Amino acid sequence: MVWLEAVLASAIGYLLGSISFTGIAIRYFATEEQRAKIQHPSIQTGEEEREPIYGAYTTNRVWGAKVGIGISLLDMLKVGLPMWIFKVYLYPGEYYFLLVSVAGLIGHNWPIYFGFKGGRGVAVVMASFFVIDWLGAIAIPFLSAILGLMVFRNIGIAYFGSTILMFPWLWLRTYDLFFLLWAFAVVVIMYIAMLPDRRAGKRIEAEKGEDAKDEAMDALLPGTVGMRSAVERLESLGIKKYGVSLLGLIILVVVFWFLPFLPF
Repeated sequence: MVWLEAVLASAIGYLLGSISFTGIAIRYFATEEQRAKIQHPSIQTGEEEREPIYGAYTTNRVWGAKVGIGISLLDMLKVGLPMWIFKVYLYPGEYYFLLVSVAGLIGHNWPIYFGFKGGRGVAVVMASFFVIDWLGAIAIPFLSAILGLMVFRNIGIAYFGSTILMFPWLWLRTYDLFFLLWAFAVVVIMYIAMLPDRRAGKRIEAEKGEDAKDEAMDALLPGTVGMRSAVERLESLGIKKYGVSLLGLIILVVVFWFLPFLPF
C-alpha cells in the first residue's frame, strides 16, 4: 500500500461522504415546522444539543418513508460506488477501498460542508459491507435480529448486534486481518457518533423515566417500535420463550457453520 494512494482514497472517501443529502434537503426544502422535527432528544432535558442528526432517518420523520429510503440509497451510493471503483477497477487486489469506506463514514458523520453535523452512518456501513461481502451484508442484519429478538429478547442487541456479528463473519469469509481492522474502525466511528444519543437517553431516563427514554430513542432509531412489540409478544409466551431462544441459537449456529463457507 503506497501512502499517496492511501491519502487519495481517504480524501475521496471523506469528501464524497461529506455530501449530506439530508442536509441539502433540510436546508433547501424544509419548512420551519419540519426543521423542528430534527431537534435532538436532549432538548427534553433542557439542554440544546449542538449536533442535531442529519441522517436518512431524519428525512423519514420529516417527509415520510419513501423520501427516507431514497436518501438512504443515496447515502449508500456515495460511498459504496467509489469503494467498488477502487476495488474492481483502480486498485484490484489492494485495500484502498477500505480506506474509502472508513473516510466516507467519517465524512458522513462529520461532513465538512455542513458544519460537521451529520448522521450516524448505518447506511454507509451497510453499503461498505455489501461491497466487501454482499452475502454478509444480507445475512448479518437478519442474524442480528434473531440474536436480539429470539435469543436475548433485547432491542439493543437486535439493533446493534450486527456490529459484533460482522467480526466472526468476516474472519470466516476472508481470514484476512485487514477486514477485521476495517470492522473495528467503522464500529468505533459509529459508536463515537452515537455518544450524544446515549447521553441524551440516560438524561431523559433519569429525569422522566424509561418510557420517555424509549419514546425519544424511537425518534432516532428506525424499527425500534416494531422490535419492542416483538419482544413484548415473546415475553408473554411464558416458559415457551426459552424454546424460542433455543431455536434462535440453533439457527445462528447452523448459519455460521455453513453460510460463510459458500463459494460466492
